[in-house]
Formats: sequence, structure tokens, C-alpha cells
Amino acid sequence: MKIASFVLCSQVVFDVFTNQCSALNIADAINVAPVKVKNAYNEATRDAKYIMENWTLLACLLADEGEVENEYEARFVLITHEGSVLPPAVTYKFTLQNPTHRVAHQTGLCTFRTEGLYAFGFEIRRSHEQEWSCLSTLNFRIVPIDAPVVELDASQMQRHQGVASQEEVRD
Repeated sequence: MKIASFVLCSQVVFDVFTNQCSALNIADAINVAPVKVKNAYNEATRDAKYIMENWTLLACLLADEGEVENEYEARFVLITHEGSVLPPAVTYKFTLQNPTHRVAHQTGLCTFRTEGLYAFGFEIRRSHEQEWSCLSTLNFRIVPIDAPVVELDASQMQRHQGVASQEEVRD
């Protein structure tokens, strides 16, 4: 399995008639306003200084010979600037029907303690295998803007499911 493209964008539009898709507003840097979270329910939320919300990750896959008709699991992980890989919120299961396949995921809310360089990773495995294989990483930068601090209540954040929280780190 190879990855043809992997992007972070504001929206993906799929055309069911032509089987093409368009990634809108592709980003390499996310401008974020500073936040202060009230009534935090965990350390990651309490220490959040920036929040990125509702961006879309799109991975376009190309199957090698013999990979069609197999069942796969795919997931997006967040990689901190220290190199820690955070566990995903969602794992996608699919049977590869064609030599090409697309996986799109909306990030929901992702919290960040610091500005700087981060990455999303796209991992895949056959459904019966234990080990995940990272097909691609996508670097992006969290850039704070000069704006008043936005105060959020943690209950507002619980409605959104992000890729991961910075509290849960795995090797």
C-alpha cells in the first residue's frame, strides 16, 4: 500500500459522479487564538493554551498488486513536537474494493500546550495484524495570533471528539 496524497484542509468535497475529490484550503500552518479552559476535566484540557478545531485530514491510497479485497484498519495520530505519538480517537475499518481508496477524518477539537511544529501520521494495517505501519506524516505548525484570550468551559469541549489529547501518550 502506498499513499498518493495526504493533506490537512478545511473541507473535502467528493463528486459521486466522477469519483474525484477536492481538498479546500490546504494548510501547513494553523492560526490559533489563545484559550483558557474553565472547569477542566483532565490535565490536557486544563493545560491547553491553544485549540485547533474542525480541520479535515485526507489520505488517498494506492493499493499494490494483491491488496484489493483485503480488510484494513486505518487511523490518524497526532505527533507532538517532542516526538510523542498520541493515540487516535477513531479507527476506520474498510474492505479495499478498488486499487484506490480515500480516508477522510474531521479532527474535532485538538488541544495544544505550546505553539510550534507538530505532525499528523496516517497508519494502516490489515485487520488481522497487530502492528501498525505509518504510511505518511504531515507536518504543520501551530501559530498563535495576537488576540484576546478566549474563555471556554470544558463542557463545551466534550461535545467534540478530537484526534487525541496530549494527556495520553504512547511509545
